[in-house]
Amino acid sequence: MAIDQYGRFIRTAPSPRINIPVRESSYSYSYSSRYSTPWYEHIWNRFDNAISSIGNFLADKGFSAAELITGISVWIYAIGLIIWVIGKWSSDGFLWAIVYAFGAMIMFGIGCIGIGLFSWLLQLIVGALRFVFWNGVSFLAVLAVIIAFSCLSNCTGAKTHEYVSNQTETYTPTYPKYECTAEVLNVRTHPNTTSHVVGTLRKGNQVEVIDTENGFAAIDYKGQRRYVSLKYLTNTY
Repeated sequence: MAIDQYGRFIRTAPSPRINIPVRESSYSYSYSSRYSTPWYEHIWNRFDNAISSIGNFLADKGFSAAELITGISVWIYAIGLIIWVIGKWSSDGFLWAIVYAFGAMIMFGIGCIGIGLFSWLLQLIVGALRFVFWNGVSFLAVLAVIIAFSCLSNCTGAKTHEYVSNQTETYTPTYPKYECTAEVLNVRTHPNTTSHVVGTLRKGNQVEVIDTENGFAAIDYKGQRRYVSLKYLTNTY
């Protein structure tokens, strides 16, 4: 970023390697008119300048960094192959080293293709970031899209979780069923013959036996745990 003879910011960037167009300044900013410019416009101009400067920096340095990373990767790959061939030479002999050298050249060619694709991917990422930081409007637009997508994703996840929770079936344990064989069978509060009688079962009535204790069967009687004599019950299974 530079300033011309009129005090205006010149926001131009070197032509990117993947030919991203350069944004020209859409307005002029002068120090002499800083007091005549509304405060909100003054703040916006500074924000817009800052975002554009970041984009220019990415266009200027990002692609150079991608090329540097690519070059270093090629050299590291080549040196690794050379060390591999030398190691095979020392262990398997010269003739096998020649065979491995031909194999290393093929591997180097394939590796360079992969590194080239990686370099193109890096430049594509830098180019995308360059457009994000093209100006204040583009930056705020991308930020709004990210926030909206995040909120939508969270709302969808919450609804899905609520739906799954509502669809979860409540586990209800099942107990073996017994049939009363006595004409009248007392239902007691405790598993003994001296406890209070709270009701009766008739012959043929079926109940689920929750547990057994002291010759008595624990059953669910009117929503409460009660007891009847086990010897007057027969399993219906």
